Amino acid sequence: DACVPLHGRPLTTGPFTLMPFAGGLFAGIEHVGPHATIDQAYRHLADGIRRNVSVVFAPGPPVQIFRHVDRDADLHRTEVFFPVVRERGERNVKQGP
Repeated sequence: DACVPLHGRPLTTGPFTLMPFAGGLFAGIEHVGPHATIDQAYRHLADGIRRNVSVVFAPGPPVQIFRHVDRDADLHRTEVFFPVVRERGERNVKQGP
């Protein structure tokens, strides 16, 4: 999946599907490094959302935005976002051991 801003309706051929992106409230994190370690960003962000008393996960897929791709994989910069909604009131937060 890719999010690409469009200025008009594109002419598509091949296995493409166009879907509108409505936006909304997202929690995000920036990952710097090779794409092979991007799972660490997803895990860290998801754990942060679970511990947060202000927001919870919302329906919808995560979004990954490639901000910079470099020949040196350690310099790749990618943003990862999960859709969230504001939590009304506080909820019980499970504390670690």
